[in-house]
Amino acid sequence: MKIMITGGAGFIGSNLARELIKDGHEIIIIDDFSYGSMSNLIKNEKPTTEIHKISICDDKIFEIMKGIDYVYHFAAISCLPVCLSQPSCTTNVNVAGTLNVLEAARLNNVKRVIFASSSAVYENNETFPLKEDDKVNPHSIYGVQKYAGELFCNAYRKLYGMDIVIARFFNVYGPNQDYTRQKPPVMSYIIKELIKKRTPVMYGTGEQKRDFIFIDDVTSINKKFIEKETAKNETFNVGIGKVCSINEIYGIIDNILKTGIKPIKKPAYDMYEGINNITEGKSIKNEIVAKETNKFTEADISKAKRLLDWEPKVDLKTGIIASIEFVREMIDLKKDF
Repeated sequence: MKIMITGGAGFIGSNLARELIKDGHEIIIIDDFSYGSMSNLIKNEKPTTEIHKISICDDKIFEIMKGIDYVYHFAAISCLPVCLSQPSCTTNVNVAGTLNVLEAARLNNVKRVIFASSSAVYENNETFPLKEDDKVNPHSIYGVQKYAGELFCNAYRKLYGMDIVIARFFNVYGPNQDYTRQKPPVMSYIIKELIKKRTPVMYGTGEQKRDFIFIDDVTSINKKFIEKETAKNETFNVGIGKVCSINEIYGIIDNILKTGIKPIKKPAYDMYEGINNITEGKSIKNEIVAKETNKFTEADISKAKRLLDWEPKVDLKTGIIASIEFVREMIDLKKDF
């Protein structure tokens, strides 16, 4: 099959591309490399597949998509501080870019589109575990952008009879994750700091609990999305269905690395300290930042188990060890960490 992955040089996209290539599929990558890395797509100093360095907002995508069977739309700006500080720019990518991909898929008769949404759409929900048919009402810039993407997917389903799968990813971690962005994912950040013998700064008590899922389990369900007819026009939570606190994660990482370093803990509302575009002018409310920092997430994954015959297999410690090995390798290669 001929498959396009937008954002294919990024974390989730590059891991999926590698496995689909192994399965014998022809893979086309779309990425503007504002966040993705070419190193994620290189093997033996050569690109592993066809790569187009363009934005998903570019009309060239209509031509490139000709003959494509399936599209994984993963391209997005997901860094929360960037979405807050650059709302117009990120909305252009995360919303208008999604619409551009959907329109290109429609005109090219793509069999199925898989849209990468986020557990951020559940940010104001208070009944757990979170289910796909729960009503959602996000208010963060990123959460609203992802929900808008879902609404456009639903519109294209109804207007044109398109087959579009929506995947709500929870806290994904593992190799190829972007550790260098302004506010790295918490697990990646802790690993990086402790390997470098630096003292991590943590916001809140550390007792906040999240649903963390390893990248290999995410890749396995992503493959199911094109293999299973039962995925058609469905929305799926992609998590592990269990929760772990930040303090527990810190303990596992420190026990493996044996640093004995204790983190500096700051108030939850200080998460965006030093990011002037967010804190200047009419500043974001402290209680909103604290709520985001301390939020609890837990996915109900019974739907994916039932319809896709899928369930996560990688336990937390195994995933953390793999993540540590990846960061060590990047440091040895003198990547900017």
